[in-house]
Parts: sequence; C-alpha cells; structure tokens
Amino acid sequence: MAKNQGKLTSKDYLKELKTFYRFTIQGLIILTVAVLGMSYLGETEAPDLNFEQGTFILIMLAVFLIVYAGGWLLRRKMHNQLLALPSLKRKLQKYRLYFLMSLLSWKLIGLLAMVGFYISANYVFLLITALALLGIISQKPNLEKIAKEIELSSAQKEKMQDPEFVIS
Repeated sequence: MAKNQGKLTSKDYLKELKTFYRFTIQGLIILTVAVLGMSYLGETEAPDLNFEQGTFILIMLAVFLIVYAGGWLLRRKMHNQLLALPSLKRKLQKYRLYFLMSLLSWKLIGLLAMVGFYISANYVFLLITALALLGIISQKPNLEKIAKEIELSSAQKEKMQDPEFVIS
C-alpha cells in the first residue's frame, strides 16, 4: 500500500495544476475552432445586429476591460490573503484557487471574444481571443513560478521540491 494514498502530495499538486492549465487551453482552442468552423462553413447564420458595428466593438471592449479589471482586483485580493498565510500547506491550498481564478479570467475574456466574433464576424475579436490564449499560456505552472508568486522561503521551497510532501 502506498504511504500517501488518498493524500495530495506536492508532485500530485503540480500535476493537478498542469491538468487545469492544459484543459483551459484546450477548451479555448476547441471553442475557437468550432466557432470559426460554424462561421466559415455557413452552418449557422450570425444574428443581425440593429446597431453599428463600431458600437458593438466598443461595448465588447468595455466588457473585456471590466472582466479583466475585476479578475485582476479579485486575484490581487486573493494574492494578499495568500501571502499572509503562515503555513506552506495553507498557502498551497489557497494558491490553487488563485491559479484557477487567473486561468478562468483569461478564459472568460477568450469566450466573450468568440461570442463577439460569432455575432459580428469582426476579426478584432479573434485577436482578443489570441491575446487571451497568450494570457493563459503565461500562467503555466511550475515550482519556480509558484515559489516566486507566493514568496516561499528557501526551506518552504525545499519542502515543495520533495515529491512526497503532503499538502492535504
């Protein structure tokens, strides 16, 4: 029987974060390909807008800024709370939620951009989706990045490098 069966070790923790990361990227890419396919194959018709294309783009850009700013403020608050936690285990448990919020903020922007593209067929939204994808890619989890983000001491970092260190 495994020593840490049923426990989340640091090795499993990093693997879990990478899985969330990979699925977030895959989900946005699959949606993008599906929307592009529907648009170019003519499977569905985009709804007719009753106002100017420019107005729609400005409204969507405002929505993107609100989502980005809201996500940034929420992540900043979570990050400050995370730094105040005393134990490594608590920091890593809280970091998982912080990491997911980072991924989901970017994914929401990408999803909204694809909706904007589907409705308007304007390529500005594909550019925004690409930027959201780059934002997600920049979140790739690794031990060094986590240690820097949550300001781990060298002793805490050593614990984190032990693949058998139990987080929860």
